[in-house]
Amino acid sequence: MHERSSTQQVSRRTMLKTLSAAAAVGGSAGVVGAASDDGDEHELVVEGSGSVVRFEFEATSEVYGSDLESTDTIYGYAVEGQVSTLNDVYRFTGDLESFTITMGSADDVRVTLDGAELPTAGDGATVADDEVVIEELETHVLEVCGTGPVTRFDLAVSGSVWGSDLEDTDTVRLHSVSGQVSTLDDVYEYTGRINSFEVTDGSADDLVLVHDGVETTAAELDG
Repeated sequence: MHERSSTQQVSRRTMLKTLSAAAAVGGSAGVVGAASDDGDEHELVVEGSGSVVRFEFEATSEVYGSDLESTDTIYGYAVEGQVSTLNDVYRFTGDLESFTITMGSADDVRVTLDGAELPTAGDGATVADDEVVIEELETHVLEVCGTGPVTRFDLAVSGSVWGSDLEDTDTVRLHSVSGQVSTLDDVYEYTGRINSFEVTDGSADDLVLVHDGVETTAAELDG
């Protein structure tokens, strides 16, 4: 059972601080509102092309959106979003500080700020020192291989995690996994870093863990 369900990188620490500071706006998906009249309003459009792409961005003022999906969340000055066949539109009055792809490829989205397309880091385009470019996080692979006994585990990452063809005993969320293996294997892809790996039922000795092609242990992953 093999599973595939996505510099100026957005800091998780910054995101959490922003979330705490933005409790008043609720951090809910599909937040609707009008940006402040102080300063010029900017429009950021993320256009999907069919493939699922997850992203994060930060601005220097509160961000507003309309008709967003449940996969899009606004945390005051920061956003975690996802597009595939539909587009996301966000507005804010400050500056765009960063834009990072956390799952998928920048080739599968078109991002414009006030109608001007953002360049992708490393694509050879000439950009100004203060111009924001689209950053892409490196994708890692974690194989969780069973040896027979039922073993359950929890995995949490700082970026996004995904997979496909999992069993109904495996649950993948945006940043975490609750999984189970016995005779079959799970394969997860993720961006960012592994925050924790914990065996919740059974023994870690009954797992074979391979991270980016190198065999490792639950203790090393959790470290």
